Parts: sequence; structure tokens; C-alpha cells
Amino acid sequence: MNNSNNKWWKPIVHFAAHVLSGSILFIIIGAPAVGLSLLVSFLKAYVSAFTINVLEFLEHFILICDVFLFIVYLVTVTYKDIKEWFK
Repeated sequence: MNNSNNKWWKPIVHFAAHVLSGSILFIIIGAPAVGLSLLVSFLKAYVSAFTINVLEFLEHFILICDVFLFIVYLVTVTYKDIKEWFK
């Protein structure tokens, strides 16, 4: 923040843009997990228990990976933006 050209709000806007884009990606990647959940609830009466278990595992795996990667992304962006703010 030593540079007089930099506005104090630029890092905040930069961070907000990263959080917004990360949230949109989180929703896009998480949508298949929601779709699988709906599919599993529909298919329970028609397919074997093993197939349902595999689909439920896949649903949980996608969602857990998505949440983990979203948290890693937010921590990384926060660290970089805080570093940028205090330059």
C-alpha cells in the first residue's frame, strides 16, 4: 500500500471477485452431486442396492472433493490477497 496510485479498495474488490468466481465454480461442480442425489432417490425402487450404493458413494465423493477444493481455493486466495494488500 506504499504506492500512491493504488486505491485502498482494489485488493478488497479483487478478493470479492475471487470469492464470487470460486463460489460460482463451487455451484457448477457441486450440481452433479445434487443431480446424483435426485437420481438415486428416483432409482431406489428400480435398481439394485449395489448400484444405489455406488451412486451414493460417487455423490458423496464429488461433494466432499468440491468442498475441500473450495476451502483450499479460498485459503489460497485470502493469503495472496492479504499479502497484496500489505505490500
